[in-house]
Amino acid sequence: KIKTRIPVVWTCNEPPFWFLHHSPFKALCLPLYELWDKLLVKKYVDKFITLDELNRERIKNIYGRESFVIRSGIDHGLFQNNAGGSIRDTYHIKYDDFILLQVGTLAGYKRQTDSLLVLKALKEKDDIKLVLVGETPRPEKEYLENLAKELGVSDKVIFAGKVTEEDLRKFYKAADILLFPAEQTWGLAVIEAMACSRPVIVTRSCGVAEIIEDGVNGFLVSPRSPEEIAKKVRIIMSDTNLSRSMGKSAAEFVRQNFSWEKAAEDYIRVFEDVLRE
Repeated sequence: KIKTRIPVVWTCNEPPFWFLHHSPFKALCLPLYELWDKLLVKKYVDKFITLDELNRERIKNIYGRESFVIRSGIDHGLFQNNAGGSIRDTYHIKYDDFILLQVGTLAGYKRQTDSLLVLKALKEKDDIKLVLVGETPRPEKEYLENLAKELGVSDKVIFAGKVTEEDLRKFYKAADILLFPAEQTWGLAVIEAMACSRPVIVTRSCGVAEIIEDGVNGFLVSPRSPEEIAKKVRIIMSDTNLSRSMGKSAAEFVRQNFSWEKAAEDYIRVFEDVLRE
């Protein structure tokens, strides 16, 4: 920027980790990192773009700057003509089994532990499976496997690991519900599952909760509340019409509000605003 004098727009999915997490590293380096980061932002960043209101508030608190919220787009056609039968065959899941799906790297803030506790709360349901899709770092996987054993639900849990984008769409179609108990900003998996006409259960502690109309295109629950999630699962399991209507509303909402064309138009407006200034 010094050489070209071209404006800089930062799409900040979330502020750097040293503002958000506590660790020995943070205690040692925090003053230097925060000072250098804020100096660079003040001097060189002209505008902020972010994905949700949760991050917008974080950016305002950390940098004292306003930002534009622009949602990520989605390629709707990719999610229309998929089938989940091959996934059930691959993992030996019965066709009348009810599948809970969670997508995301195995990590503490993703709260896979809550999904395992949901299984325990639904212990009266023999025809239910939990499928965990995403990167599987060994320590986290071993911890979750041991927890599943302690809870007595090991036989109902499938660790699918990292999968291709094509297979991920099949997992969405194979599932009956997407669980999203994470504590994080945004959450693309929720949008993708909705595009596949699947009901979603989302914690209020993540950014993507902002687009969920509770009871219409999904369910909202309190953070770290497996019992509340289990209650919503029971509602969907017992009401096929609700499951179908919620999935239909979810897909229609995504179709109307999320596209790369809309995202591009929003970006262009921000760029034009920066250039005018």
